[in-house]
Amino acid sequence: TVVRADAQEGAAEEIATIEGVVHGAALTPDATVLYLAVEGAKLQIQRLALEPGATAEHVAFVPAPAGPDVTITPFRGLQATPDGEHLLLERCDPTGRCSWLELAVGSGEMRQIEIDGAGRLIDLSNDLLLTAATGCDAGPCTYVIVDREAASGVAWDPGAHNARLIVTPDGGSVLAYDTAGTGGAAVRIGLVDPATLEERPLEPLGEPGVELGLAREGQDDWAPPGWLVLAGPGLNLGEEGGPVLVNVLDERVVRLPAPDPR
Repeated sequence: TVVRADAQEGAAEEIATIEGVVHGAALTPDATVLYLAVEGAKLQIQRLALEPGATAEHVAFVPAPAGPDVTITPFRGLQATPDGEHLLLERCDPTGRCSWLELAVGSGEMRQIEIDGAGRLIDLSNDLLLTAATGCDAGPCTYVIVDREAASGVAWDPGAHNARLIVTPDGGSVLAYDTAGTGGAAVRIGLVDPATLEERPLEPLGEPGVELGLAREGQDDWAPPGWLVLAGPGLNLGEEGGPVLVNVLDERVVRLPAPDPR
């Protein structure tokens, strides 16, 4: 059953009941449509308008994976690009090697993206995927930056446990990482141009005795385009104190109060 809830008022209403096993779901950026990877007689992508009485519509059948042990990533297996124009279904094998089926929402065209050395998806923008590298048992691990259009990948090793892709207001991409948990004396935050891998440091923004790093959860769902959410190193959004927003282009800073715990 799909239920829509109002985060402000707490009201909820049932939208539809889905027949089959749901392996993943992706919400469009305007939060009006939910795409679902549903397995019944066949695995398929369905489209559900988020309005009462809506019916899930078939979009595309998903081709069978190359091997019997290839599985869809739980929970985050289906994702939409920030512009809402493409869906990506992630499938991984037992070694941690992953590939993606890309569906163009407008045309229905589907293709596979498969990159040597690429593991599970960390983040995506309109043109790039940021993945973990396969074969790393203990971090910090190498990442792989995947150009979605060219279906090519570049290894990137900033020596970080935590890295993200930020979409700027013009649709471009910026990489960000922090050095939390890597044994340094202080947490450092770096911003990286994915085209050149040139880096610029973000000036320390913590108050005396308080360090900041990338918030581990809430970046894409909570921050506006071009902004990075900072919190205590290794913490989630709102887990301790108020989040700090930093604009990746001009480094404007906005400090917010801690979220209401109710």
